[in-house]
Amino acid sequence: MDIIKSIALPIEQKIHQFNNTRYCRERIKYFDEKRNEFIKNNNIPELPELVADQIRQFWGKYVKADIGLNFQRIAALRIPQESLQYIVSESVLYPLLIKKLNPENIARTLANKGLYNILFHDIKRPNEIIRNISRNFLDNNNNLLNTDEAIEKILSLGAPVIFKKSTFSFGGRGVKIVKDYNRTIIQQNIDLFKKDFVVQELLCQSQQTARFNPTSLNTFRVLTLLLNGRFSLLGAWLRCGAKDAQVDNLTSGGMAACIFPDGRLTYAIDFKVPRIDYSPTGLKFEDCRIEHFDRILQKAEQLHKRIPLVAMAGWDFALDINDEPVFIEANLRSPDTWPWQMTQGPIFGDRLIEVLNY
Repeated sequence: MDIIKSIALPIEQKIHQFNNTRYCRERIKYFDEKRNEFIKNNNIPELPELVADQIRQFWGKYVKADIGLNFQRIAALRIPQESLQYIVSESVLYPLLIKKLNPENIARTLANKGLYNILFHDIKRPNEIIRNISRNFLDNNNNLLNTDEAIEKILSLGAPVIFKKSTFSFGGRGVKIVKDYNRTIIQQNIDLFKKDFVVQELLCQSQQTARFNPTSLNTFRVLTLLLNGRFSLLGAWLRCGAKDAQVDNLTSGGMAACIFPDGRLTYAIDFKVPRIDYSPTGLKFEDCRIEHFDRILQKAEQLHKRIPLVAMAGWDFALDINDEPVFIEANLRSPDTWPWQMTQGPIFGDRLIEVLNY
């Protein structure tokens, strides 16, 4: 048995390392393709050679490989040139910083949606009907259910539901909304998702967010840092779905408008054009403000202090029909930073050197 364990553990570690590396490569490749397409379609100029040299010299102290400059080229449309060297591109963020800030095995576990009712049991979340963890069905009281009992739980709701993978559901992947269903349809979706998923009731959102696009649940991403005994809000943005879209994810055609602590919004951006002034419903983003946005920021800080094993987190929140913050999910393996960095500046601000030294 000891021999088996001595062999199995290194194999398991190598599998996790491989999956993490592949995950990083896929994310970096995806963003590289989007950046190249954006630069080509919008005729984005090259950086001045002096600025490009400053960026290479700064990051050359920390990174051996060429980090590429496409991120900075696009950011130069909106932020001062002297700040560009402090921008953290995905080629640095995912394989280097996140790997150290959020150890992979810990991040994978804490980000599992099947554990939210334990980690965040007292925080308002979408009404969860059932969850599946390693092919085990459980209800909200942690009672084990067989498949028939799980199906009955969903059928008894009699309202639209959403199936979500517990892991690897970034960008709207691994998410399916089911509005009209019967026993056969629910069984088909259970067979489709197989294991490690949750089934939730669709959330009725606030008019504050529905006004931007009523067909998608428009959510807030809040980035936080908890490092060396100090908490910082790094940035936040409102994600709004495209016209007639059901999801607000940027990778699914949505847009992001950065939001300040007082609830004021900036213009929005996406993967296609440099600036979006109006929502799909015709509202000018910069004329809008989210009331009581500070409540969401307080929740993000409260949640992060529960999981200090990870230093950086991207928290997704919605506002319900009563304007109460609803926690959607935690992004610990790929807390995207680009909407903030593309419009407001370096994500780590005056803590960048501290993060790099860490």
